[in-house]
Amino acid sequence: MINLLPVSCKKKAEREILRRFIVVFGLGLAFLFFVEAAAAFVLYFTSDVYLKNFQQQMASTENLAKMKNLVVLEENVGELNEFLKSFSSEAPDAEKISKEISIIAKFLPSSLKIKSFSFEPAKDGASISKVNLTGFAGSRDDLLDFTGDLRRSGEFESIQSPVSNILTEKEFDFLIEIVLKN
Repeated sequence: MINLLPVSCKKKAEREILRRFIVVFGLGLAFLFFVEAAAAFVLYFTSDVYLKNFQQQMASTENLAKMKNLVVLEENVGELNEFLKSFSSEAPDAEKISKEISIIAKFLPSSLKIKSFSFEPAKDGASISKVNLTGFAGSRDDLLDFTGDLRRSGEFESIQSPVSNILTEKEFDFLIEIVLKN
């Protein structure tokens, strides 16, 4: 294209083109800034909603884990209550159990230490109640004397002591199962 304008008009035309370019470029940048700002606000509020939702899910998950622990605790409490019922005054075996414990304690020598005492009440239809003793013996002779005294007392149906109880001569763990008379 041939430009036949005078030089002063040519300079004005070039400045006008430059001004228009700057205005269009500036408006384009401003438009991009506002679009990005709007997108940033939307992303900010959306992420805030997602964060709150995630926190609620985490809280409910923690509550679920606590609830599972509570179920296990409830089961343990139920088992413990059943066990304690056998020692309560309402239970028919309570007097018998306390009598048996005192007999066992009467014959217990000082060299034997009881670590665990468990009572198994008679179950559905079975008439056998058992007491299991685990402990530590200072010597084999003391353990044999103890089991012999329990047998001679005549208060128990049977005294069962595994062979492993007498294999070691001194300082060993033992297990005795005592079957109670009905």
